Amino acid sequence: MHLALGFALGLALGLTGAGGAIIAVPLLIFALQLPAQEAMGISLGAVSAAAMVGVWLRRRQQPPLWRAAAGLAVTGMLFSPVGRWLSYRLDEQLLVVLFSTLALVLAVRMWRSAGSPTADPDADQAISLNMPVFLLAGCALGLLSGLFGVGGGFLIVPFLTLYAGLSIERAISTSLLVIGLVGITGYAYHIFTTRMDDVSLLSYIAVGSMLGIFAGNAIGARLPAQRLQQVFSVFVILVTLQLLYRTFTT
Repeated sequence: MHLALGFALGLALGLTGAGGAIIAVPLLIFALQLPAQEAMGISLGAVSAAAMVGVWLRRRQQPPLWRAAAGLAVTGMLFSPVGRWLSYRLDEQLLVVLFSTLALVLAVRMWRSAGSPTADPDADQAISLNMPVFLLAGCALGLLSGLFGVGGGFLIVPFLTLYAGLSIERAISTSLLVIGLVGITGYAYHIFTTRMDDVSLLSYIAVGSMLGIFAGNAIGARLPAQRLQQVFSVFVILVTLQLLYRTFTT
């Protein structure tokens, strides 16, 4: 079961550069009956491990844009523990509602952006001139990452394509690197503030996520990206609605 959950997480990351935690959090709550805060903390560790494998897989064909990743990750890593700290001070039902709202909004956005034309992949100069914007965006990314246990790819990929002008392929690679780095600090805070047997659970899920991202990269290279994004968006909407239903009827 744990390997299967991790595999689904990694598959989503490999296909889209986003969405691993959007899948992982509801499934951890459903399948393992974990509290929302605990599920979100564990998902950070698994997403981080899978994302780093994804960066390695893409290192030659579509390497990340390092300056963009650095701008987002520096402040993101600082604010991710803040988001984790805040999550333990919110009512669990409120946390699920906020998480579900974010997931639904991003799923709709992902559906609408499917098939958008690719932009100029060489945007180094634009990024260097607008580094303060990337640092501010990293603050928001880190806070959301820690608060909801998400890697942030749903936010990073649209930001890099729409604002920085990167191609979708380059944006996915850069997103994976940022997810990997930001998730590390959020999960480290989770380890120091919760029970230690989470580490054992994480190890199984992380192994599955690493296998899943290999599969996601292989499938993504053969299937139309537009169709994959649309199918994934529908899946996220269905899982999120089910999470809301179970939260308020049990």
